[in-house]
Amino acid sequence: MSHQEDFEEPEDSGIMSDAEMAAHDQKFVEEHLDKLICRFDAVQIFVTRQEPDGRTMGYATGKGNFYSRWGVVNEWISRGGTEEVPGSSIEDP
Repeated sequence: MSHQEDFEEPEDSGIMSDAEMAAHDQKFVEEHLDKLICRFDAVQIFVTRQEPDGRTMGYATGKGNFYSRWGVVNEWISRGGTEEVPGSSIEDP
């Protein structure tokens, strides 16, 4: 499965300026953030992408309890940035 399967191209798929692409990316991330926050108390998202010219774009946003988001990110960093914070899980009801 491609990471970009859910990516919706802008309606006018022509060449976009950096500012237009950044606005499109922000909208895309915010839409997913809105879906996640309906289900979870706190959500923090970090995204990066390497551009064709070699630059790396990055964007971070979050919603919900700031201290919960800060705590989870701090825990993740203190454990070396592993994919999952040990002891955390999402269990089916």
